Amino acid sequence: MIGIMITATNNYFPLGLRFVHRYLRFSKQAEETLFFFFSEKDPSEYLKQHESTKVIWIKTEHSNWLEGVNNRFKNTIDFVFGKNIDYIYNIDSDTNFDKSFELPKVNGIVAGEHFGNNSWMKDRKNYDRNPQSMSYVPENTQLPQMYYLGAFWGGEVSKVKEMCATLYFWQVQDKTINYEPGVNDESYLNKYLHYNPPNYTILYKDFPMMISCKGGIQNIRYNNPAQIEKLLKDIKIANNWNILNGVVQHD
Repeated sequence: MIGIMITATNNYFPLGLRFVHRYLRFSKQAEETLFFFFSEKDPSEYLKQHESTKVIWIKTEHSNWLEGVNNRFKNTIDFVFGKNIDYIYNIDSDTNFDKSFELPKVNGIVAGEHFGNNSWMKDRKNYDRNPQSMSYVPENTQLPQMYYLGAFWGGEVSKVKEMCATLYFWQVQDKTINYEPGVNDESYLNKYLHYNPPNYTILYKDFPMMISCKGGIQNIRYNNPAQIEKLLKDIKIANNWNILNGVVQHD
């Protein structure tokens, strides 16, 4: 069984619904997938019956988007383990799908190459260079410097649990010095994977999904209730659908 964690609080709620709907439509592993849906709203009201049976709603409130991304390591430890799953993935709720795909089922950690790894990050990796931070990676490191997506990571449950325990500890330590890394949770993840390379990496050219596809929702990190309510109303009556250009589109 594959578990997928989705953080879909505030304006990200309709994108979390889109994630579930389109994942189940395009994944070859739909029947063996269980979603852990972190949101203040119950997603079952907006999902078809066969979709909602795949979703465990974990009522969660976040004051802003930063709190949402920074809670992922702790949420993985607190809510996922002990469930009947073999693999767990944490994927951003604004990820979208338009073709058939499968998630890797391998022993160990799975990560995705960041889309900037061989372009705008080629000469200046976006590692955290603050030596006081637990996310610090020195510039003179001799290890290979692959930069990984914070929007996609997972793998074998026991190995992900081990990784998340370390990442959460680092977060707690940095809070004692009131420090927030430059790329938040992604900074900690890249520090860990720099010294503990993943067992399987999906290169960006082979990536089977669309990362950071916000569907044209305006100012998604900030309050935008009118547009969100219109999207939710349209989602309720849609069959096969997507969110593009800020509206629900049938396809």
